[in-house]
Amino acid sequence: MRHPSNRPGGALRARGLPPHDGVMGSATVAGIAAAIAALLMVGCGIPEFAFLDPPTLGAVTDLPPTVTFVHSTRNDTDSFAGYELYYKFYEPDTGEGQFQTDRTAIENASPGAVASTIAGRGYLRTHRRIEDDRTSDRKPVLNVPPTDRGTPFTVTVALQQTGQTGAVASWTAAEPRQVELVRNQSTLGNPTSPVGFTEVEFEAGHADLAGLELDDRGLMMGLVIASYGIDFATGSFGELYSQAIVAEKPLRMFFQ
Repeated sequence: MRHPSNRPGGALRARGLPPHDGVMGSATVAGIAAAIAALLMVGCGIPEFAFLDPPTLGAVTDLPPTVTFVHSTRNDTDSFAGYELYYKFYEPDTGEGQFQTDRTAIENASPGAVASTIAGRGYLRTHRRIEDDRTSDRKPVLNVPPTDRGTPFTVTVALQQTGQTGAVASWTAAEPRQVELVRNQSTLGNPTSPVGFTEVEFEAGHADLAGLELDDRGLMMGLVIASYGIDFATGSFGELYSQAIVAEKPLRMFFQ
């Protein structure tokens, strides 16, 4: 007598499964695969997590210093809020090497350590100018409305422009957007008197110029960009940062 496993459908009967004609339905396959995946995730302790895409770096130019970056439409989620911009000034003659060292460390920062790595390298958050000549340090500095998040657009960060602060970030999606940027002069993050990026506003006593000389050589500036949001996906409500991108060369800040 043949062993049950040698009869048609016998192997399945021996394991308590129904016989079949040699073809398993796609729904059954999908269900089994999903069940196995769920068991593996539970067994291995793989947590659910939220993720933000970094923007894509665009053009970096001088005269005037300008950086562009491209929004990722994969950030069309409730957890995405906008972009954070950070800056640091360097000596014009000796700062190139330090800039590249900082850039490598920031771009290679591990998930969860992006913000601390940026701060540890001496970069400061830019703030935005609001009405009545005041500034705001609320995150993100570039707030991207929900109506813009699913649309591809390019953000242009132009420094040393003619205007009140000398720095503007602008883009056009559902409608034209423009944010005036100011420098960070306070550990509280909210200087009462805005300090901009125009040439006449650079003074030796400013907190972001500590140890740097101001002369006709000007300064170099690094610019760091990261997507920012709040983790609504897992319910932790913690801050989210994408991988940071750094303008591939320092910007030249010139003085009269």
